[in-house]
Amino acid sequence: AKAAATTFGTVNAKVYQDYQELLKDQTIDVVHICTPNYLHCDMTVHALEANKHVMCEKPMAKTTAEAQQMLDAAKRTGKKLTIGYQNRFRVDSQFLHQVTARGDLGDIYFGKAHAIRRRAVPNWGVFLDEEAQGGGPLIDIGT
Repeated sequence: AKAAATTFGTVNAKVYQDYQELLKDQTIDVVHICTPNYLHCDMTVHALEANKHVMCEKPMAKTTAEAQQMLDAAKRTGKKLTIGYQNRFRVDSQFLHQVTARGDLGDIYFGKAHAIRRRAVPNWGVFLDEEAQGGGPLIDIGT
């Protein structure tokens, strides 16, 4: 992190070893949570309570109870919370949403999705760690 800050950062770039210290920094307005899934809820709630807006990587949380805690914290603090569901902003996804919202396809009663991972399953980091990630491919690419 220090090397990246030196190479790519501005003169004001900062490196933290503890996210709680980062949350105390009043010059930071927005926090991006890009950690293993099991950390999303706690880090998001702490960031929101520290008066920060939050962009959290997908999936939002490991459980619906954790996701609800995140939503409750956003409502309680009035800070913005968004989840990195980048496919929602693709042109084809937006078009399909408009078509279904208009009713062009009638009453939809069945849907099927298929995904191909051309670069194989990542075997680095915590991707294969069920406790840290939870849910396997469904929670990773199916959300």
